[in-house]
Amino acid sequence: MIRRGRGERRLATVLFTDIVSSTERAVELGDRGWRALLRRHQRTVRAELRRYAGHEVDSAGDGFFATFAQPAQAVRCALAIRQAVRPLGLSVRSGVHAGEVEPIGPKVGGVAVHLAARVLSAAEPDEILVTSTVRELVAGSELVFEDGGARTFKGFEDRWRVFRVIGPEPSAAAPLAEEPAGMDARARRMAIAAGGVIGAALVTGVLIVLGLGGQAAPTAGVNTVVQIDGANTIASAVAVARAPIALSAGAGALWVASEAGTVTRIDLDTRATQVVGGVGIPSAMAVAGSSAWVAQGYEGRISRIDTETVELRETLELHGRRIAATDEGIWMTDDLADRVIHLSGVTFAELGTVALQAGSGPRGVATDGSTVWVANQRSATLIRIDQASLATVGHPIGLGSPPTEVAVAGGSVWVTSLEADTLYRVDPEQGRVAATIEVCDEPDAIAASADGVWVACRADRVVRRFGLDGSFVADVAIPGVPCALAIVEDGVWVAIRGE
Repeated sequence: MIRRGRGERRLATVLFTDIVSSTERAVELGDRGWRALLRRHQRTVRAELRRYAGHEVDSAGDGFFATFAQPAQAVRCALAIRQAVRPLGLSVRSGVHAGEVEPIGPKVGGVAVHLAARVLSAAEPDEILVTSTVRELVAGSELVFEDGGARTFKGFEDRWRVFRVIGPEPSAAAPLAEEPAGMDARARRMAIAAGGVIGAALVTGVLIVLGLGGQAAPTAGVNTVVQIDGANTIASAVAVARAPIALSAGAGALWVASEAGTVTRIDLDTRATQVVGGVGIPSAMAVAGSSAWVAQGYEGRISRIDTETVELRETLELHGRRIAATDEGIWMTDDLADRVIHLSGVTFAELGTVALQAGSGPRGVATDGSTVWVANQRSATLIRIDQASLATVGHPIGLGSPPTEVAVAGGSVWVTSLEADTLYRVDPEQGRVAATIEVCDEPDAIAASADGVWVACRADRVVRRFGLDGSFVADVAIPGVPCALAIVEDGVWVAIRGE
């Protein structure tokens, strides 16, 4: 078992919330209206967290992860959030559990966190579910519960009894002041920037597996992956499980990890699909040799799928935000412990760890075979690691804004910044940013090869292609949100989701 550094365990009550039917509301309101509503939702929830002494651990556009010292405060906060968002026309659901958590950098993890997330996934619209632990701890309070029965949650052998919170409804808080109409657009985008695979889990409501499209020749759209050919047009589409989030190519196939807890293998010759379940909520995946690796950063696990048998082989407790794979092994960024981990691609053994400066927040990672490039989100830097010696090379390269993802091609390192709507071209020889390109609205995933650079623009719903000199080549309109990219011989593949 590979272990990561942890602080002292402590008791806490964990609360998860998310918006119900967020995709439908986004379609109804359009991009601009949906973003405005999300800003109001975030401000409303944060006001209630302050009111009830909650600590925000993480958030996505439509969900929150918070901890409380007292379980009653967590339950009251959930009631207050439910009440406060109703005037916004929103419905939320919540899950609460109390237990020991493990401080990991600025965040927390552990079994209690995982169970609270499972409870959230079982909640119905407008429902607040708590475990029996929470109900017992608040015995004697004015809180009212209704038995929700015994439930079986994935990853837990024992059945857990849950309870619905009936009331009482809290007194209304003072209304929030409206956001100034002239607020800078970039500042607004920064206020709702998504947080990777934790955000992904909050957005979807975890672990609900839906069926595949089932059509022989599906139309490009939500919950598909599509091929962009050399003429910059969509050439084909393949249906995958709900909410694809990560994409990788290797072993003669395309591999798609979805928030439904599945990985879909797509044969690049026949387009036939095979599905593997039981991988949790993915934050990233990569393929090399005979293995497909799936990081479940939200749950602190990584799994290995055999690419020949298409079977889940093993899972370890190890936090990874992003992965880069080579035949020699895999590289994972751990943004909680500020480190980069090198694992054997055969035995899962830890080959080495590169400790980064505290507060770095490593996210995107890419390798060109000899050098590993790591984009640090919190310190807004790019670093390079010698793959053979595991030593950092030179000084961190300062970027103008927090980076999102990274790719290497054409003698340059390419870095997106979702918060700044920017693409950086870094000259590795000179160790500096050679070009800053205002690319599109919310650039996220990036892929690069000798044929150019492709950037997934989430808000604009396009994939934008650039030459290796940074010049604009073409836009390809995407019927949904492009969230992941992979390059294969017959073109660039794009995973499409709906929110």
